[in-house]
Amino acid sequence: MTAVYAVERATRQFATLPDGCIAYRTSGHPHNPPVLLAHGWLSHAGFWRSTMQALEQDFYVVALDHLGFGFSDKPADGDYSIPAQARRLLALVAHLGLAAPALIGHSMGGQIVLEAACQSPQQVRRVMTVGGVVTGAITPYFRRIFSLPLWLGYHVPATWAVSRFGMRRVPLYKQAFIDHAMTFQRDVIPMGAPDTDMALIPGIERPAYLAFHAFRAYDLTPRLAQLRLPVLITHGEQDNTVPVASAYHAHRHLPGSQLHIFAPCGHTPPLEVPAQFMQTVRDFVQQP
Repeated sequence: MTAVYAVERATRQFATLPDGCIAYRTSGHPHNPPVLLAHGWLSHAGFWRSTMQALEQDFYVVALDHLGFGFSDKPADGDYSIPAQARRLLALVAHLGLAAPALIGHSMGGQIVLEAACQSPQQVRRVMTVGGVVTGAITPYFRRIFSLPLWLGYHVPATWAVSRFGMRRVPLYKQAFIDHAMTFQRDVIPMGAPDTDMALIPGIERPAYLAFHAFRAYDLTPRLAQLRLPVLITHGEQDNTVPVASAYHAHRHLPGSQLHIFAPCGHTPPLEVPAQFMQTVRDFVQQP
């Protein structure tokens, strides 16, 4: 285990749920209103560290590692469908005794929190998506750049050693998979950043492939009209991972939803426009 993994693992607590052990981190006082944060594909709870710091004075903040990611269990044949991930999120809410938390989800996590609110609206106070997947659509660039490494990793997990080396040592590799896909400006996520190591944590090779196809296969559109909770949809205007059209689509199909577009910004508003993003989050979760 690298130093990055050791440091990150030390921030986690663990909950044993019916279909696996789920890792999570917390911040703030448990008596404060709860907020639960759901990361995206190839990410982990640590993605939210700055968001947690911004909210911890007034809220009890929980960020989980979805099954298959971070330090949660990674069964090679696990159910990584969006409905299953949403059920696990709700199971964690119940396990921790969180009273109707606000849910915030990034990318695939946006799809998961919307599905969780559809499954059990009584367990949720309000929902915010950040570059959220809605119909399963991703940009052509993102699909092209990830399809072959994912296929190879599923069939020959050892090939991910190339990606780990590239992310740590080869600038052109990092530019292709991070700068051109995830962020609008280069080097928002620097070479060797902890989050890139966590994205490629050993054991993730098969879950990543299955989860990639699972979120692309799931269209939330038929579910959205039933939601009557407050929903805020946020997105980067220059997102080259999940097209900004997804945000407008969700807004059209979610009765009474709010829409906020960050610009200029790619797929990671917490990192690219941190001041604007944190103010938007605080304004939303503080509403009754």
